[in-house]
Amino acid sequence: MTCKSWMTGSVVALLCAVASQGSFGQSLPGSDSALEAEHTSETAHQHHIAVFGGATVNLEKSGAHATIGLDYVFRLSEGRSPFGIGLYGEAILAGHTEWVVGMLAVYYPVDGLWFRTGPGVEFVTEDDEGEGRVEGTLSHSGEFLYRVGAGYTFGVGRFTVAPSLDLDIVRAHASLVAGVIFGYGF
Repeated sequence: MTCKSWMTGSVVALLCAVASQGSFGQSLPGSDSALEAEHTSETAHQHHIAVFGGATVNLEKSGAHATIGLDYVFRLSEGRSPFGIGLYGEAILAGHTEWVVGMLAVYYPVDGLWFRTGPGVEFVTEDDEGEGRVEGTLSHSGEFLYRVGAGYTFGVGRFTVAPSLDLDIVRAHASLVAGVIFGYGF
C-alpha cells in the first residue's frame, strides 16, 4: 500500500465516521443519550489550547530530537460531539530547526481517549551560516507531511495533561513524535 493510498483511506474513513454521526455529531433521532453524556465529561471542552513537549525520532536514523509545540482543537457541537478539528505547530530542535504546521481531525471514541489525523507541511531552517546562507533562513520549501496519532487526556477542571504518540510521514520517511501535552479547555 502506498503512502498516498493509505492517507486517502484514513481520510475517507474519518469522513464516513463523521457522516454517520449526522450533522457533525448532532444526535440522530433515537440515538443513545448515554453516548452523548459520555462526551460531556470534564475533559470535553469545546475549545482546547495546549503546549507540547517531547521528542521526535526519525525511524530511519538514530537519535531523538527535542520537540516543542502548540495546538488548538475545536470540538464540534459545543463539546458534545465525539469529533473535533484543530491546528498545530511544532519545532524540532536538531542541528537545524524543522518547523511543522498542520490541520487535524480528531475523534474521541470514549472519554479521555482520542485519535487524530491530518495533513501538514514541514519546513527546515539552517541554524548555521554556510554556502552563502544567512542563519535562520529556509533551506528548502515546504514538504507535505501526514500525521496520525493517539493520546489519552486526564483532566482536572479546565486543565488537562495528555501523553501522546504521533506518526509523521514526510517524503516516504517516517518519524515518531512522543511527549506530553499540557492544555486548558474553555
